[in-house]
Amino acid sequence: MLTVNLCTSNRICTYQPFFITTIMPKRIPTPPPGDDEPRYLTIVHPYAISGTCNMELPKDRQDFACWVASCIDKDAFFAIFHKPSSRGMVIIEIKRDYPHFDHILGEHRWSEFLQKPTKEEKDRVTQVFHCTYSTGRIVQKNGWKRIDVDEAWFKAWSPQNRHIKFPYPQTHFCDVPVEDHTSHPLCRPLPGAVKTPPVEVIAAPQPVVGSPAWIQSKDGGPSPAPVTTQSKKPNALGAWGLEVRTR
Repeated sequence: MLTVNLCTSNRICTYQPFFITTIMPKRIPTPPPGDDEPRYLTIVHPYAISGTCNMELPKDRQDFACWVASCIDKDAFFAIFHKPSSRGMVIIEIKRDYPHFDHILGEHRWSEFLQKPTKEEKDRVTQVFHCTYSTGRIVQKNGWKRIDVDEAWFKAWSPQNRHIKFPYPQTHFCDVPVEDHTSHPLCRPLPGAVKTPPVEVIAAPQPVVGSPAWIQSKDGGPSPAPVTTQSKKPNALGAWGLEVRTR
């Protein structure tokens, strides 16, 4: 109870203060992507003729776009997203129902797709994964700047050119890169139905000391052959790399 002395009179008035509590409404969860929402791919170490891809430079944008068009149909390629703090990665927007994502997902070895790779380029690779962001709105909300694909980039371009081989070579399986743990990861593991992991080769166990096999190896006999194991057939995976259970 508070006591207040009013200046306009000699009376002492008392009042009970009250507080208003506001209840914030619950955040509405983000709806899943619609049927017409494009798909988003994360490109690690994107290709450019200069060797380093800077999306602030118009020439690098064009080089990168022509590389994408060498992998897939350019008409299915809608936009590029870049972020200055993530210079080693870009995100691209692809038509949702494009049927040949296997042509671009995976590891692209510069020594294989370039016509005449230099000594430095032979050791470089570009890797492509499904992006963890499912909508363009989420991509831009996280600070990525959108650049719409410009048809003028392809005026002097042809699938058969002096930089990139035609037909484009098949990509390889690769694991997701080690990303900065302080930021949101951008790469999903490759779907097993699209890129099958390589067959694992296990070294044969060494023979027990004193056994006939050990004595034979010491006498110059053949060593145990390595064991080749077939990878377990991958489960059917959805387009976003999530397992789809089949009966």
